Amino acid sequence: MDLKVSPDHPRMVKPLTFTLHITDDHAQPVNDAEVNGALRMKEMDMGTTQIKFAPKGNGDYEAAMTSTDMSGMWNLAVVASQGPLHAKKSFEFTVYD
Repeated sequence: MDLKVSPDHPRMVKPLTFTLHITDDHAQPVNDAEVNGALRMKEMDMGTTQIKFAPKGNGDYEAAMTSTDMSGMWNLAVVASQGPLHAKKSFEFTVYD
């Protein structure tokens, strides 16, 4: 799993997009998976925001947010499921003022 956060330097109170690319053990794109994320701020308990990723084809999944509440380090824990197969990965990124 690889994650791209757009824009490259996300800012507080601005929209941001998460694009996730998922491949199998043979580097082939994984399509038709159910992909969910849990977004939490690392330095302060701001609760958890649940995120649902939509399939975009070729192993790509996308989710958008209108904003984050605070600047700082954030963690996005992603779970992808396809039938009996499950994969988990956590990503860290910074939101700027």
